[in-house]
This record gives sequence, C-alpha cells and structure tokens, in this order.
Amino acid sequence: MYDRGLGYRLTHFAESLAIMAFFLSILFGLMGCGTSSERIVPEELDGFWETDEKQYEDCILEMSGGLIVFQKGTSFTDINYVKRITKDSSDNKVLYQITYENKDKEHFSFSFYYSKDSGGEVLRLKNREYVEWRRKKSDLIYFP
Repeated sequence: MYDRGLGYRLTHFAESLAIMAFFLSILFGLMGCGTSSERIVPEELDGFWETDEKQYEDCILEMSGGLIVFQKGTSFTDINYVKRITKDSSDNKVLYQITYENKDKEHFSFSFYYSKDSGGEVLRLKNREYVEWRRKKSDLIYFP
C-alpha cells in the first residue's frame, strides 16, 4: 500500500478538525436560539396583565418564560426577549427591572413595582405608579 507521508496525514487531520469545529459551532449556535422556553421571568410575574386606565385601553402586557410581550388589541404585538431581571424588595412592594432585547437586537429597560393587595396582584410602572395593572383572568393560554 502506498504511504502518502506525514504531511498528507497532518493536512487531512487538520481539515477533519476544521469541519468538525464548523459543525459544532452550528450546533452550539442553534442551542442558543429559542431561549424563550427558558424560565427567566419569575412565576409571580408569569401571565397576562391589563389595566382599566383609558390611556392603555385594549393593551395587554404578557410575561412568560423568557419573553415580554406588549400588545394593543389585534393590531400591534411586540415580542421581546428578556435578557436580565433584577429584583429589589422594600416595604410591601418589590421593584423589578427587566432588560429586554427586541427583534432588531436593541436593548431596553422596563421598571415596575409588584405587590399584593386585597384585590390581588398589582403591577405599577415606576414612572406611572397611579396606573394599576392586574393579572388578567383568561381562558386562553399562550405557549411560546
């Protein structure tokens, strides 16, 4: 049998490693996609939230898994990916700050207070504490 030499074997080995590295990078890249199924949003925030405030009529805020979704009726839906959540507890309310990324890879921050009162759970935007967002009672469940 003909021996092609050490140079050929090393070249063939290097090509094999490069091909394997390429496919592994694709595999790991795909594993990073679809992070919406990862539980990032705490269970106490998980669900649909709505308010009676006229300014936000027909608006719904949804938080679940790794998503935060802003919706206005059937005409507007903005799906975003949660990157980080911080929680700061004081008194009877908790301040949450959610950093999220939109489809254009732009980062935004959303801050609100979470508390419980006799009427149930309440979210209040940090910059509009007078507006109460309450968990929506719904038959429809959305699984991203």
